[in-house]
Amino acid sequence: MSWTPTVEQQDILTASDNLLIIGGAGSGKTTVALQKARRFVGENDLAPDQQVLFLSFSNAAVRRIQDAARLTLQYRERRKIAVTTFHSFCHEVLSAHWRLAGLGAPFKLLSPGAVTVMETRLGTDEDPEAAVLALEKEGQVSFDRYAPIVATLFDRVMALHQAYASAYPLVIVDEYQDTADSEHELTRRLGHHGQLICCGDPKQRIYDFRPGTRSDRLREAQADFDLRQITLTQNHRSAEADIEEVAAAILSGESRIPKPRRVHVETYVTDHDLAEGLKKLIVALERAIRRYTRQPAREVSIAIMCRTNVFVGTTSRLLTSPSKAFPRPFRHQILLPQEGLAMAWEAVATVMAPGRSVTAKTSDVLRAAARLDRWEGGSSKTRIDHAEKLEDWAASIDDGTLSRRARGVHQLRERIGGRIANLSGDPGVDGVAVREAFRGLAGEHLRHVVRLLDLRPFGVNATRLMTDLAEAYRLTDEYVRVESLVARHLLSERLQGDGDAGSGRVLMTMHKCKGREFDAAIIVDGRAHRSIVFRNERGQATQPESRRLLATSIQRARVAAVIFTSQVEPCPLIPRFAGRR
Repeated sequence: MSWTPTVEQQDILTASDNLLIIGGAGSGKTTVALQKARRFVGENDLAPDQQVLFLSFSNAAVRRIQDAARLTLQYRERRKIAVTTFHSFCHEVLSAHWRLAGLGAPFKLLSPGAVTVMETRLGTDEDPEAAVLALEKEGQVSFDRYAPIVATLFDRVMALHQAYASAYPLVIVDEYQDTADSEHELTRRLGHHGQLICCGDPKQRIYDFRPGTRSDRLREAQADFDLRQITLTQNHRSAEADIEEVAAAILSGESRIPKPRRVHVETYVTDHDLAEGLKKLIVALERAIRRYTRQPAREVSIAIMCRTNVFVGTTSRLLTSPSKAFPRPFRHQILLPQEGLAMAWEAVATVMAPGRSVTAKTSDVLRAAARLDRWEGGSSKTRIDHAEKLEDWAASIDDGTLSRRARGVHQLRERIGGRIANLSGDPGVDGVAVREAFRGLAGEHLRHVVRLLDLRPFGVNATRLMTDLAEAYRLTDEYVRVESLVARHLLSERLQGDGDAGSGRVLMTMHKCKGREFDAAIIVDGRAHRSIVFRNERGQATQPESRRLLATSIQRARVAAVIFTSQVEPCPLIPRFAGRR
């Protein structure tokens, strides 16, 4: 692939000082940073244990960088460039040096979902932070604690700090505007002995809700690390479109702009209109992009984005529901929160695993469903009460005092027994069969588990897991180690993010679009809690957080973007399009 750098990009390639690269979506920050890494490897005689470290806050950005490296770099160059997230880097450090960090054994990740579930069980006088720190003595470390512990470890064990800093003579950090305080401090330590390059765009700062993030992070980095700023202004992603102009108008709050060619606003009234209109939009965009690219057989990538996970689930169900115009379920991928999926999958794995009684499996499934209620429900008294009911039933099963009135639980135990007796050895088929055992129980107590499994069935994006389970069954006629295999797969997903979601129709939240690129983007706006506008910004004169999120979302598109909004309550962030260009 040929690549001709601009004057600014050439400056980056030849610089030996620390840099801050500022540029909007599609300005080539990642491309030039990867080429800088390539040039650094070629011009420096790196020791066998030395690499360029390419860090990002975003799992999606890491995969995009890795894909670009496979296309543009030779194997010998790629093996000298470590591309990873802060979380994965810290996990590797702590896995190797947990004793030096003062952690208990065995070291393992305490997932964000587990932390949330634990917090719902604490009394009003108990300190959640103290509870998390106590678990570290048992070797369980939450994501938010990874970077602080590694930074402290480097401060306490200077030889280890020196070893890691020397191992990475060039450190590049992408998406720096979204880093938290702890990641900023870790960057300070990793970039201490070599060249440091931070890349970012203040206009794409959409993770303000993360603890420790700052609106002035890039300016802070520039001052703390003595970074020379280079600004990239040319758009390479959608140069032929006018997507950038619309994004700029959304950010600035302009009320009227010339009618764009590549950004459209469509409206709907009812959920039926939303479903039918969205399907028609997707099909029309696919046809238009194939004509535009003159590739009639090309698979078109379209991101369909909503602001909340709940609205994503609703939209997926609307797409799946058949209609007169679209009698078959509308094919699409969906990216959901990994924590909820983990709890749903754990319930399935419990049933498939050998060696435990049907009674024990039933109580474990109820506890997994209770964890999901606690995680999804947050402060909802209804969900917490339901979780406590499931936990009480599980305890009653264990001690043999389950009431006959708990008809749905007895029904679940009977179904689990039937599934265990009829496992086929095909993990995909058996996983679906277990899901069906959870459906339609009296009281619908596992409805939230079923909802997640319906949206993303057991085994989606888990080819390796399915292969491992099938091989285990072939050798033993049982799904041996199913729970450990599922746990290992889920850990990999937590560290590496969702599987490939860069092609086809992909439904996700607007925050999940970060670091991804698509041919087209459709942003679905709804009324009230479905609105793009954050609750705390509704009715305000300015909505900076909501505007950054919408602008960032439409900038994921290379060719075209559509904002699909309610006709009754249209999105207030969209400028009016006047006349023609």
